Amino acid sequence: MRGAQGNTLAIYDNKDNATNWREQDLYGSSRLGTWTPNMNLSTNNAQTIWDTIGHKTYELGNHLGNVLATITDKRIPYSADGTTIAYYDPETTTAQDYFAFGFHVPMRGYVLNNPYRYGFNGKENDNEVKVDFDGKGIPGAQQDYGMRIYDPRVGRFLSTDPLEKEYPWNTPYAFAENRPIDGTDLDGNEWQNINASNKKPGELFMKLPNKETAQRQQYSISIQDSKKTYASLSSDFKKSPEKLLSNSKAKFHSPVD
Repeated sequence: MRGAQGNTLAIYDNKDNATNWREQDLYGSSRLGTWTPNMNLSTNNAQTIWDTIGHKTYELGNHLGNVLATITDKRIPYSADGTTIAYYDPETTTAQDYFAFGFHVPMRGYVLNNPYRYGFNGKENDNEVKVDFDGKGIPGAQQDYGMRIYDPRVGRFLSTDPLEKEYPWNTPYAFAENRPIDGTDLDGNEWQNINASNKKPGELFMKLPNKETAQRQQYSISIQDSKKTYASLSSDFKKSPEKLLSNSKAKFHSPVD
């Protein structure tokens, strides 16, 4: 089940001819983790399972949204003398490190029970498609970015960029315009600068050519203000274009012509 923005909300199945609630994604301003009740809705009470520990998993990530580790709400007590509890450790269920383009670094991971469903850039892993010589799925070897499917082993998408005709200087299979350190790929569609300030859900992110690849960028804006003339608006745009294009992440060097 997905929400209006395409985010996964919950997973159900009909195993044994029953409606089973397998997983529920937990969100704040972004995804926090998952809750796995694994319950038959016809015979169980969800509230009872929610109140028990060990079913909630929380993500620990970095500035790129990469899931580096996951922990549960279960506390593991530590006692130096076997009697007094000094402190509690979290139960770590998975941990992994990534190469620049997202594939897992060998011998730098840990899985307690089952691999976590999300990974590089916080995107969903499809661990059943790519297999090793023993026929076992390779964790993180393929990801669903929404618009396209991504293979982090080679740092390339498996299909062409939907916007390839607008950006002919770019390879249509590139991930994040080959800039995975200071940006991510927005749903497999375009590069997104992680350093852009005031990012909010629903904002428009624009991919613009730099001065080495293009000399001019055209914009079309519609403004209704009876107190301003066209000449006045034109002058304002040349001096401070970012004030009129308030939802653009482009950087301008004023004045513009």
